[in-house]
Amino acid sequence: MAVIQSRSVTVMVFSFYEICWFFFIYSFAGWCAEVCLAAINRKKFINRGVVNGPLCPIYGTGAALFTIFLPELKGDLFFLFLGGMILASFIEFTTGALLEKLFHRKWWDYSGIRFNFEGYICLRYSVLWGIFAVLLILFVNPFLATLIALLPKALGVVLLWGLSFCLFLDALGTALERAHGVPDGEDDIFPNNPQGRPHHTGDAKKYGGCAERHGRGGKAFQAA
Repeated sequence: MAVIQSRSVTVMVFSFYEICWFFFIYSFAGWCAEVCLAAINRKKFINRGVVNGPLCPIYGTGAALFTIFLPELKGDLFFLFLGGMILASFIEFTTGALLEKLFHRKWWDYSGIRFNFEGYICLRYSVLWGIFAVLLILFVNPFLATLIALLPKALGVVLLWGLSFCLFLDALGTALERAHGVPDGEDDIFPNNPQGRPHHTGDAKKYGGCAERHGRGGKAFQAA
């Protein structure tokens, strides 16, 4: 982590090593938040990740991109908030559309929430992402960087390679399962569907289509 003085604002520039750790930390934290929310709403454990492991990569991707592109806005909280909203909305929309294109199903659907766009993004969660961006840049990233520095660099690199390899295998296996039509075991994520989670995008409209945050991968910023 380097500290750079830019326009009378102190900007922290994180290394690729630190950003990789941010990706996995935020992916895991996002998965925990999604699982807890699902447990409260559905009274049971539901794996909310796109992959089988305890990660929501869309959270990690969003946090990593925040770390790369938003530090220069640190001196103006409004534009930092706005930048987080825009960047997160782009990531969520792109991820949702890509997942639907690949697997012919919506992983989350905001159609029942006001001010949504094609069910992939909505104003409510974009605002939350903007707030998250401010907190991440100002407070959370510096704290995490301090913790990461306590880990011996050689060990940290080995752990990152191991985590990356496991995530790759998990993503590959998950993609093959979906391609062969293997059910994901989340038949009751969509609360408006009495038969369980819609397996095709057309089913979402048939059953009302509003999963709000009950779709898989839907996160505030769920990844992919």
